[in-house]
Amino acid sequence: MADPRQWEEHDHLKVIIKWDGKQYRARCPEYDLTATGKTLNEARDALWSMIEHYLALTDTQRWNEYFASVQEAIEEEADTWTGGEHVIN
Repeated sequence: MADPRQWEEHDHLKVIIKWDGKQYRARCPEYDLTATGKTLNEARDALWSMIEHYLALTDTQRWNEYFASVQEAIEEEADTWTGGEHVIN
């Protein structure tokens, strides 16, 4: 019989959620990510959110689009740049 305080998902990514005595700990070994929650669902949802953020940060196409937009902003500002003192925050 399966432990009701443990859940595993094997379809696409391996996700293991276990009760550690104080909280649920969700782990995705493929990405080496761990999240916690007061309930099994809370831990799972926190981990899925972490995975989504991780993938967004490691997606080359998204980074290329981001850097292209930064470059466009720099070029637009260069057209309106005036002499004198400037503060960059």
